[in-house]
Amino acid sequence: MVAPHATQPAEATATAVALDEAVARVTETAGRAHTELVTLDDAAGRVLAADLASRGDLPNCHVSAMDGYACRASDTAHARSGAPATLRLVGESAAGRPFAGTVGPGEATTIFTGAPVPQGADAILRLEDAWRSAETVTFEAPATPGDIRARADQLAAGTTYLDAGTLLTPRAVLLAAAMGHGAVAVAARPRVAVVVTGDEIVDPGQEPARGQVVNANGPAIAALARAFGAAVVDVHHAGDDRQELARTLRDLGLDVDLLVTTGGAAAGRYDQVHALLTGDPLGRAEFTRVQVRPGGPASFGSYAGVPLLALPGNPAAAAVIFQVLGAAWLYRYLGRTDLPPYLARSHARAAGPFRHAKHKTGLWPALRSRATADDAALVEAAGGGHGDGPALLGQADCLAITAPWQDVPAGGQIEVMDLV
Repeated sequence: MVAPHATQPAEATATAVALDEAVARVTETAGRAHTELVTLDDAAGRVLAADLASRGDLPNCHVSAMDGYACRASDTAHARSGAPATLRLVGESAAGRPFAGTVGPGEATTIFTGAPVPQGADAILRLEDAWRSAETVTFEAPATPGDIRARADQLAAGTTYLDAGTLLTPRAVLLAAAMGHGAVAVAARPRVAVVVTGDEIVDPGQEPARGQVVNANGPAIAALARAFGAAVVDVHHAGDDRQELARTLRDLGLDVDLLVTTGGAAAGRYDQVHALLTGDPLGRAEFTRVQVRPGGPASFGSYAGVPLLALPGNPAAAAVIFQVLGAAWLYRYLGRTDLPPYLARSHARAAGPFRHAKHKTGLWPALRSRATADDAALVEAAGGGHGDGPALLGQADCLAITAPWQDVPAGGQIEVMDLV
């Protein structure tokens, strides 16, 4: 259970900020998650909270890289085509069943890939280069020392291979297991509550009456929060009653690290989220508008001391802004060392023209269509044009980004941000 938060004074005036400044402010306010221990079975998708070093060497002894015969290189050096040599077989070494004795002069053991190299042996005679009888092996080529994998060839005990802040992908989980770890310390998932506001909202699956809107924001923002590492503890619907919304935010805030609202973030008569951030004693606004399209009414601050990210009511705009601002907050809170999507943006070439969004940063749903001759990605506007509807966003795989007053012609360079 998260402890109650201290109250803070309301922000006196509304503030509008550029998108880059909004990202910086949101990131700076994020705290850090506490640490918990999880088994490797539950580690995928978590963020490593401490450097992880190998507990042992891999392999932990010299092993064979081939099927064949373990022997002394000096006993095979004279073998050549037409002048075969013969060694006496004294045993067998297999993975999990090593040969317990020592290979002496003129001796060899059968050996299999991954099996420990017996004491006394320093080379592998490949299976395809030899033929055997019941008690001997004959060959016409020297044995190969290079077919032995040395101890610690892959991992060395005490060496760090995964750094704190690493997202534990399946490959990273494989590496952690190979290093000998059954459990790892990870950042606790931030607890997030999503509050969808508006009297007009009805649940998905219901038939909306005239003027009503299906709640797309609740499922979408919850899914995005989980994709970025959060634990969503509640998806709540609140009407346009200010007291009801205030009570909801206070109650949910007792048990979460981040509140996310959709709708009511502008400065209109029924925009109660904005009113609570700017006019309620428990509200505090870092900013109440962002110079971005879509999603300009996005706000960030706190209510009753709990960080609050207020998103627009438009589902596509809400999803876009969460992938910029929400992801930035969650990455910092989790201690991730990789960059959130907006800060990890890359360059591409525009397949068609992208117009500016006046004084705002434009975030346009787009598709990577193919690569150009210079290996730059080629992007085109989703649906063939600009827009902020869920249909366009649903078919996009990235956002094409235009700077304020920046028109990008066909073939021009443009920044892109990956979409989840």
